[in-house]
Amino acid sequence: MGGPAMTINTENSEESPLLENKVLFGEIKLKYSKWVAYTIVMLIVFTQCYSVVSSIYIMNQYAYYAFMNEKYPTRNTMQTVGGSDSACTVNTSKVEYKQQIVVQKLTSEWNIYCALAQNIPAVFISMNLASYSDVYGRKPFFLVPLIGTFLKNLACSLGIYFKIGIQWFIGFYVIEGSTGIWASTLSMAFCFVADTTMPGKTRSFVIALIETSIGLGAIISTSLTGYIIQWTDSYMYPEFLSVIIVTIGILLAVFVLPETLHPSRKRDDHVSICQNMRNVTECYTSEFSPLTAGASIGSVVTLPMVRAIMSQMTPPHKQGSIFAGVAAVEVICNMGASVSANAIYDATIDYYKGMTFFVMAGYGGVGIILCLLFISEKKRTLSDVTPK
Repeated sequence: MGGPAMTINTENSEESPLLENKVLFGEIKLKYSKWVAYTIVMLIVFTQCYSVVSSIYIMNQYAYYAFMNEKYPTRNTMQTVGGSDSACTVNTSKVEYKQQIVVQKLTSEWNIYCALAQNIPAVFISMNLASYSDVYGRKPFFLVPLIGTFLKNLACSLGIYFKIGIQWFIGFYVIEGSTGIWASTLSMAFCFVADTTMPGKTRSFVIALIETSIGLGAIISTSLTGYIIQWTDSYMYPEFLSVIIVTIGILLAVFVLPETLHPSRKRDDHVSICQNMRNVTECYTSEFSPLTAGASIGSVVTLPMVRAIMSQMTPPHKQGSIFAGVAAVEVICNMGASVSANAIYDATIDYYKGMTFFVMAGYGGVGIILCLLFISEKKRTLSDVTPK
């Protein structure tokens, strides 16, 4: 089979990238319908999102269960998993309640260590994966974060089955973080869309569809996980189910997903890691305002619009770099939100458990402020370039 055909559009329309007029755009011709290809990408994103979110909920509950058994081994197992007291009638002077507070604090601290272990390496890996896809192609870099999620969830399943110490699970999060986590898969999905669409409404619509698959994965996983734990009376089975689900995504990426980066769009392949990371950061320093990425903080609704704006402002040979930068920002925000939420919960659980939700609401407020700043800057920029 020959390489993918490319048609050139030399028209300079209003939908061309803002930073590079007169650039030549190629449209990749796939061996099957574009919408079939987009469906494959959405299924891959869905499988990883399901696995990641499901594992988050399972491991939070399992950590609570493990710390309770470790700290208070004589306590009844059913009390450990949930208990029967209503939040409105709970007796805070009871020994069981005080034990619960201790275990919740330990679980929050464990979540902080897991978030750091996972996200610190993920910041640097996510900056490189999508950016290197501008050099070596998209398909190989779809696989890396999927395999990381597979290995981490499989290790967690085995750890639950063999009842190893909960502290060892932190190492499993390092494995996933070292492969770029879910943010890298998203960045590759958006590179795929950028390769196969022209800047404009179609690209924005497909990006929004991919964001929808994230939400579906989260909704379905959270809906099923609790029931599976209840039906099986085990944390291992739902965790292993997440392994099976992400395996489907790996198989799709290996055997069905097409390569979409045309050779004419590839960057110079002789780049070091430092140069590669500089290609990512220069997008924020020279090509558009970092407020564009920061405007999505606290709200998933703005993410499709932010990604579409960034993609349209970036030339074709730098799509991987721009989405790698977005992925790095997402990982940093994810780490900051997780660490701060768990730290605040740990510090305030004795007198007000809901304090962390006020902090989460504050994240949305920050996003609103950044959106307003971005709109203001955009209007000022347009007024500067408009002839008077």
